[in-house]
Amino acid sequence: MREANRAASLGEAIAALLRRVPDLWERVPDSDPEAIARLTAAGFIERRATFTIKLPGDDKPQRITIELTGEYGLVEALTGVVQDLWARCGERWRELRAETGEPIKPIVTLERDEWRTTDLGRSARDDLERDATVPIDFVLKRGFFNSREPVRGQGRLVRIENAASGPLAVDLAKCSAAPEIAQAFAAAFAEIPKAKQATEAVGNKAEKPGADDPFADLRRFARTKLKGQERAVIEALCDAGGELPIADLAVKDGVDWNDEFDGFKNAQRRLNPKLKRICWRLSRQSNAATLDRI
Repeated sequence: MREANRAASLGEAIAALLRRVPDLWERVPDSDPEAIARLTAAGFIERRATFTIKLPGDDKPQRITIELTGEYGLVEALTGVVQDLWARCGERWRELRAETGEPIKPIVTLERDEWRTTDLGRSARDDLERDATVPIDFVLKRGFFNSREPVRGQGRLVRIENAASGPLAVDLAKCSAAPEIAQAFAAAFAEIPKAKQATEAVGNKAEKPGADDPFADLRRFARTKLKGQERAVIEALCDAGGELPIADLAVKDGVDWNDEFDGFKNAQRRLNPKLKRICWRLSRQSNAATLDRI
């Protein structure tokens, strides 16, 4: 009963916010963070967040502005942030990690959180004014939309600049988007050393004749038994260490899927009977394509 009541109130909050979302950038209302997050994930609204980041003990924060919409927009927007900041303060990060022996959590403080509608949001708002429940069902993934594909969305780094040190205007704990930004940034930033080490390891192997390649049999199979798009898919995954976001795989040379998820499903259907002969399988983990031994 409690869950049903919450679902009903969440649907009402989503409808109310959808009716009032502006066409131009304005501050996000401090009302129902979950409803705003659901609207963002559905691609009905776009968010623009300005926040500062600094490492513990530093007095020179960086001010960053990102824009995002959809379920993966935040991670995509933070990719540029992570790369830029690692170039600036990666050495300090390593020093702190060595000193404390603990994971380093950057201090993230949100200064401004804004929203505006998207083209999809305008259409949904028009449907809502005609008393249709379709937009709410779409956002909540219920009824006909129970198994719909996620709205991937997009995100980008708008700007990054030095910020003056000292007290900042907004308390992190009181901002609706701050926890998701802090968590996603910390998780993304933590992956940078791993990615760098993996890159160095691949480079070292390439310099050593005869170094072991866990995908040697797959590469040979793709080169001798596969053609065109099928070969491109396997070689791209081998080059990436056996795993790639499906969206990234879709735009690789020779792959070029118009619809990333339909393209992956078709490739999986065609390739797995062939890969089974050499004890490999093309799989999907969340939204990544993986190569797995069987």
